[in-house]
Amino acid sequence: VCDDTLFLVRALRAMGVTVRMRRGAWDVRSDGALRPPCGKLFLGNAGTAVRFLGALSTLVDGEVLLDGDEAMRRRPQGELLAALRGLGVRVRAAKGGRLPVLLRGPARRRPAALDVEAGVSSQHLSGLLMAAPLLPRGLELRLSRPAVSLPYVEMTGALMRLFGVRVDFPGRGRFRVRPGAYRPARVRIEVDASGAAMIQAAAALSGRKVRIPGAPGKALQGDAVFPAIVKKLASPG
Repeated sequence: VCDDTLFLVRALRAMGVTVRMRRGAWDVRSDGALRPPCGKLFLGNAGTAVRFLGALSTLVDGEVLLDGDEAMRRRPQGELLAALRGLGVRVRAAKGGRLPVLLRGPARRRPAALDVEAGVSSQHLSGLLMAAPLLPRGLELRLSRPAVSLPYVEMTGALMRLFGVRVDFPGRGRFRVRPGAYRPARVRIEVDASGAAMIQAAAALSGRKVRIPGAPGKALQGDAVFPAIVKKLASPG
């Protein structure tokens, strides 16, 4: 539980999704539709929430106004907005493709494939993948140049499969999602391997020991390999 997750929860509730926290678990329920929020969705400095909700605007029949704090307003969203325009979402943004951004969906174009860029962030790529099965034809995304943080995109696809969606990564910067419906599922969220890495590094540098309950062994996150790297660096020779 942190600012980023709470901003996203509030936004989803404003769009008709029921979200409750019970005994350390998030209980998320929906009738399968996202509704236009009554007002602005303020997302603080939660870049992930901005990009996920921007992508989900392709499924909303109406206006979605995204805004954030001053730091968030300085972060360009051009890659996300270009992809949304390619799907026929109407976009009005502040100068330089920054927040606040007014989006009017749903997606009015139905391309079999969409060329996208993810050189600044891959989060909007994950958001588009999550929205894709609910588009009439699904969607194939093609990277027009090398992207950053692709392990997170692969993690998105793996989690989508747990919810019954067909996601394929044919290679060469292509991601294909078949049209279909999500099914309910129970998912155990991995420990934040990136956050844990800093604690593990501090322990290694200081010669101390640290125990992180629930730390992933075999995990979807790319940073889960960090303990093995630290161990190798600490080994003699």
